[in-house]
Amino acid sequence: MDADRRRLAQEAGASAEEAVGDWYVRRGFRVLARNHRAGGSELDLIVERDGDLRFVEVKQRGRGDCTLWESIDRRKRARLVRGAEAFLQAHSRPYRYVSLDVALVFGHDQDRQIEVLESAFDAAQ
Repeated sequence: MDADRRRLAQEAGASAEEAVGDWYVRRGFRVLARNHRAGGSELDLIVERDGDLRFVEVKQRGRGDCTLWESIDRRKRARLVRGAEAFLQAHSRPYRYVSLDVALVFGHDQDRQIEVLESAFDAAQ
């Protein structure tokens, strides 16, 4: 990928992450961290509401692109689980509910659609 395409992809990803963060905020969550590095992984978003902690993987996709499970393979899921576990070990606060969510973002700006799959997978997958 050339430098211009890489830059455009990074900008689109950052915009998608911001939109997903806003989506959670509108539902009463507070964004604790963006692009947090833990356990050898980068966690796109970490959000919390009343003891409900969510680690959110954000994927920007075009219509007809690969499905959720094609975009997050077993190795990626394992890295996300390691990152979430490292965050939890470093932040000893007890949470009543913890999940790994995946947000798929289609389109841009006013045409943007966000689909969130809550508890998309767990450590056993």
